Amino acid sequence: MASLSFALLPEAASQFYDMLSCLAKFSDTVSIEAREDRLLICTLNSSRSGYAGFTLDYPQFFSEYSFNLARPTTSSTSVNKYSFRILNKALISAFRSRVADQRTRNTTVDKWVVTVQDRLDETECRLVIQAICNGGITKTYRLTFEEAEVTFALFEKNEAKNCWVISSTMLKENTDFFGPRAEQLDICHENGKISFISFTEKIVNAKKEVLKHPLQTTIAINAPDFEECEVLEQLHITISVKEFRSVVAHAASLNVSLRATYSRPSRPLQFSYGLNGVKSQFILMTAGEYRGPQVQPTAQEPLSVLSRPTNITVPITADNTMGAPPVPRMAQRKPNESNRALGRVSPVKAKAVSQQNETLFVRDDDEAWDPPNFDTEESVRWDASGDFSQLQSFRDSGTVSGQSAGPATENVDTEVPATQRVSQIRGLWG
Repeated sequence: MASLSFALLPEAASQFYDMLSCLAKFSDTVSIEAREDRLLICTLNSSRSGYAGFTLDYPQFFSEYSFNLARPTTSSTSVNKYSFRILNKALISAFRSRVADQRTRNTTVDKWVVTVQDRLDETECRLVIQAICNGGITKTYRLTFEEAEVTFALFEKNEAKNCWVISSTMLKENTDFFGPRAEQLDICHENGKISFISFTEKIVNAKKEVLKHPLQTTIAINAPDFEECEVLEQLHITISVKEFRSVVAHAASLNVSLRATYSRPSRPLQFSYGLNGVKSQFILMTAGEYRGPQVQPTAQEPLSVLSRPTNITVPITADNTMGAPPVPRMAQRKPNESNRALGRVSPVKAKAVSQQNETLFVRDDDEAWDPPNFDTEESVRWDASGDFSQLQSFRDSGTVSGQSAGPATENVDTEVPATQRVSQIRGLWG
């Protein structure tokens, strides 16, 4: 059970009527949410692509305002509020005749009093609107509503970097040239001007209906005529002409500046303005495209460098004058060569990059790009199946390989080049 009542003076009632007329361009119903110090009136169109809302603060807008909730929320983070939905045409009819009389001649209505009747003993919820006159005459309207949650539209202000502000009166004078059949509006910034292009996508038979062809109207306003203008070049934003006209018309009735904020196509656009306790917000879904130059990402490092490990050259510090035996070369074993050996040296992983590699990325199973493991490199393992009496020691094998030039010349063709990949040699280790 909730208790809500507020009073409107003739000037505030006239603004309230203009708000309802603006919301009627979006939907047939309006949602009202009451809080302790303000009242929110909003609506959402049928396609859920346009949101319109007005926030009325007390005491700037209302002369009297009272809201009490019989069962307040227990949570500290929750806000006491009461929301309901009502038909917009019923509200407009209650204010139309009295507001029209006030604008044409002096009226005898002092104020409008709106009360919400939500009681347990009542079968229907009622919204009572009373027009109180000087002579004691009161005109009463009783409207039916239903309790419903208010749906709000989300808008990320941090992402919206494009913004322009212009006088709503000047914008309305220019947008009056749009054709009656225009459905879409394209907003773009080119050559220091903001262009408003109205068009329609309907196809008309060129032979029979030549005079009914859709008219495309372009209105270009110089950037210095805007109070603020920070828009990306060649960024096209497309919205509905009908909704845009309703926003501009209502802003022009208040004679305020209209602010448009948006980020990119396919993201929401927000129109906002306010005056004397009234905060207006319109969020429209957009389409369009960006026709400007593509922004290239900052090149931190070439991809070829990032995808390949850095080759590290280890200097050789051994002194050859001390008579140390040279390191034996890994030669390919012939088929007729005996398999008996004292120890089998594990294959040394290649560290050099092939100069004939045409691909940018290296296969994951290529062992040439693994980090070197010095613990297992050139390890000596025991072979129990060999005849050890006829074998030479490791130092003797190095001495023999260094002195005898005959076998070395025979294995020159079978040795692995320094710049050749291990994966390119087939059958090298078995």
